[in-house]
Amino acid sequence: MGLRYGSEISNIFESKSNKLVNEIKKVSNEIDELRVLLLSNFLSEESKCLLLERMLDKTQLLKIEYYKILPSRLEEYELKENLPSHYLETKASYEELQLKEWLIVMNLRYCNEKILPILYFYKPKCGVCVKQGEEMDKIRDFLKENGFLPFVYTIDITSSTPILPLLKDVYNISDAPSFIFINKTFPSFTDFETFKLYFYETYEKRE
Repeated sequence: MGLRYGSEISNIFESKSNKLVNEIKKVSNEIDELRVLLLSNFLSEESKCLLLERMLDKTQLLKIEYYKILPSRLEEYELKENLPSHYLETKASYEELQLKEWLIVMNLRYCNEKILPILYFYKPKCGVCVKQGEEMDKIRDFLKENGFLPFVYTIDITSSTPILPLLKDVYNISDAPSFIFINKTFPSFTDFETFKLYFYETYEKRE
């Protein structure tokens, strides 16, 4: 995964970020409506799964547009000084979408146990976070090779996204790098081999 630095990124951000933010708000509103539906007693389990799948399709399509304008690895890009304001604004909207999609995917696990959500936390100007991101790529590829559907969400632990303080409290997240694999917290740097050992010893026994 490479990086795209410099004026090219800045120009793309300025031209596309406003449109993308508006699209995010639209999808976010739909997700909020979906949460109300999921709490309703009249929906069957099959209907809930179908709605979740459709909302996931929408967020995935929207994320493709983000991938066109955001750096490939946020934690590495943010080692730079003086990040442009339009980058920070776009990243904030992207993280909001990431967290909402994570909630969708966590619910989708009840429909398909092959789905494995990972919520990965980094912080700006963090060299070890870059290394953790590289290990996260290995973890994701390993899970795919073993027939699972991993969804990795990269979140700035210093973000002002409203739901973030609650998640940090519930999962005992206090620093970065750290990540949540389904409901298991890894509170510090974790290399691929350590994760693989946990997966073989713990997760596969439950499957």
